[in-house]
Amino acid sequence: MRVCIIGDCGGHIGSIFDGRLGPHTYVGAAASSDLESLEGLGRLALSKTGRELPLFADWREMLDTLRPDIAAVDCLFSHHAEVACFALERGIHVFSEKPAATTVEDLRMLEETAARSGARLFSMLTARFDPWFYTARKLVEAGELGDLLLAGGQKSYKLGRRPAFFHRRETYGGTIPWVGIHTVDQLLWLTGRKCTEVYAKQTTLGNGGHGELETAAALLLELEGGLPAHVNIDYGRPQNAPSHGDDRVRLVGTKGVLEVRGDRVFLINDRQDGREPVENMTPEPIFDGFIRLLQGSDDPMYAGCDGLTATRVCLAARESAGLGRPIAL
Repeated sequence: MRVCIIGDCGGHIGSIFDGRLGPHTYVGAAASSDLESLEGLGRLALSKTGRELPLFADWREMLDTLRPDIAAVDCLFSHHAEVACFALERGIHVFSEKPAATTVEDLRMLEETAARSGARLFSMLTARFDPWFYTARKLVEAGELGDLLLAGGQKSYKLGRRPAFFHRRETYGGTIPWVGIHTVDQLLWLTGRKCTEVYAKQTTLGNGGHGELETAAALLLELEGGLPAHVNIDYGRPQNAPSHGDDRVRLVGTKGVLEVRGDRVFLINDRQDGREPVENMTPEPIFDGFIRLLQGSDDPMYAGCDGLTATRVCLAARESAGLGRPIAL
C-alpha cells in the first residue's frame, strides 16, 4: 500500500509504521496548517523505514498528484473531517486520528461522504488494540459476566504543556471529544450497545494557562436496553506518575464483575476470585486491523472503527455540558 501522511498532531501516527502486514511505501507527507511541524514525523519515519519521508508544501496537491491508497490523517483536530472527506472523495482510504470531527456539521459532512465513497474510513481508536481491553472484550463475548448491569470507565492524562491549538475550542474540539472518545468507544464496543442519551459536566479549572482547554469532565450515559454507564475524564494525572495515562474500565453483570486497571484484567465470577489478573490476549497491531478491513474482514473487532458513532456521542456530551441538560441521540 502507498501511504501519504497529513500532519503530526495527535500522538498515534507512529502506528502506521508498526504493522506486520505489507509492504507499505510512505510516499509523502504534508501539514494541513502552519501550526503543524513535521520534523518529528520525519525522524520517526527515517528510524522506522530507513528512508527519508518526501515532504510536500500542500496536502491537497500531494493527494491529487500521488493518489495513494491510504491517507493517514493526523493534522489539527478541527481539520480531520475536511482532509478525510477530500481523500474519500478521491477513493483514498483514510486512517484518521480521533475524533473524526469536532463539529456536528463536519461530522454530518463526513458521514455523507463516507457513505457514498467506495473508500473506507478508520479512526485511531487505539485502546481497542491494547491487550487488556481486547482481553476484556473476549471475556464479555464469552459470557463471563452474564447480562450487563452497569458499565464505567476512566481516562486520565498528564496535562504537561500542550501545543497552542489545544488552547482554543475552535482548533482543539474539546477534552470530551479528544480524551473521552477512547473510553466512550470502549464502553460502546465492550457492551455492544448504542448510546441513547448523554448528560455531561466539565470544567476548565486548573488548566495551567491553556485557555479554553477543559481539565475534567464526567459523562452519564444511557445505553440501549436501559444500561447505565459513566465516563470520567481528566488531565489531573501528576507529572511524577509512572505512566502518561491511567485507563480503567469496570463492567458489572449478573454473573460477575470485570475490572481493567494497570494494564491488567481482573475477573470475579463463579470460576475466578479476582485476586490474580487474567492472562492478556494480544490482538494484531491497529494498522494491520485497518489493512484487514480493507481486505474485506467482517471481524466484529472492527465494528464501529470508523469512529463516527463514538464521535457523535462525544459531541452530544460536549453540547450537554454547555446546555446543562441531557441530550437524546
